[in-house]
Amino acid sequence: MLTFIGIGSAFNTPLGNTSAFIKSNDELLLIDCGSTVFKSINESGLLEDVRKISVIITHTHPDHAGSLGDLIFYAYYIMKTQVDIYFPDRQLMEKFLSAIGCEPFHYKLSSRMYESIEHGEFKGLSVEFIDVSHVDVISTFGFLLRYDRHSFYYSGDANNLKAHIIPMLANHEIDYAYQDVCSQDFDGNVHMSLRLLKETVPEYLRSKVFCMHFDKYLNAAMVEAEGFSAVSIGL
Repeated sequence: MLTFIGIGSAFNTPLGNTSAFIKSNDELLLIDCGSTVFKSINESGLLEDVRKISVIITHTHPDHAGSLGDLIFYAYYIMKTQVDIYFPDRQLMEKFLSAIGCEPFHYKLSSRMYESIEHGEFKGLSVEFIDVSHVDVISTFGFLLRYDRHSFYYSGDANNLKAHIIPMLANHEIDYAYQDVCSQDFDGNVHMSLRLLKETVPEYLRSKVFCMHFDKYLNAAMVEAEGFSAVSIGL
């Protein structure tokens, strides 16, 4: 369902910041908008026939929201539309956007933990945000997304896989999960190590877990060797 723009961690710039999208005719739903993302989608021509943009933001680290301001300004001044932003911590997002010069009339912000789109190409799509463990200084969210008979969990950045996701996969309540994973394995890690992911996910479910956010010491072949799936750049 998702097409990935980038699949790398913050410092693995050759792979681009991890971000993905769903496009339906002239509407675009973007997941995160890190520092490399606006350049990628603008130069690819992805925005050329788009009239409406919605963005789900998992957290405000630069590799997940670093070019959100560029997208907002481009949409407002060039496309003559406002970006719809979905992020549960309204105060944090408004402060973040204000600091980079975005004013409230430039965008629309929805900050509910559960969102349901009631009109347009994505009518019927729902997003259920979930608090995840990443860093202490900012709010960080994963989410469950359901749309067009498909459903999945998306971790954003997290140092674990939420416990209730495994039974949801096993019971076919969701189709698959996207989980950030890293090569490093130490106490206090802000991302989930491949070792911990292996301990968390039973082998028979691993093909339903798509690894993303690769650092320079981890790649698709390594996670696939353990039975997991891996995302790839599709833009």
